[in-house]
Amino acid sequence: MMNNKKLKKNHFLLLEIVMAIGLLIILTAGFFGGLKTLKRMDRSFNNERRALMVIDNTLERLQKKKHYDSAGVERIFNDEYAKAGFAPNSKIKSMIKEEPNQTVLAVLKPNSKPFIEVKIKVKSLQSTVNSKSGQDKPQTGEGLKK
Repeated sequence: MMNNKKLKKNHFLLLEIVMAIGLLIILTAGFFGGLKTLKRMDRSFNNERRALMVIDNTLERLQKKKHYDSAGVERIFNDEYAKAGFAPNSKIKSMIKEEPNQTVLAVLKPNSKPFIEVKIKVKSLQSTVNSKSGQDKPQTGEGLKK
């Protein structure tokens, strides 16, 4: 009888093996679920970084220009958006909205809320702004707002 008791203690029961495999499956599923979440977060952060770069590069290029109008702002913004390299299936969109005396630029998330939005004061090249000295001068890069 003693030999039978010793044999039972030296071997794993089927229930213990099944529970160990079940625990391993749960831990593996949690690990891969965490990896999927990290990948989604990384994609979101990369899209946000690219959106910020589009606006930043657009503003830098506009500051170098002496004169710009809404068509010039739109052309530069579209160029920078194209260079950003958003994945075609990412559903990230650009938005340009012209308002009186300003152009609104935005890069939109898939849910159509903006990552970033900026309003830029613009005038057509023929329009003028009164300066403090009373003389008229064309719109320059000083009208940029971040």
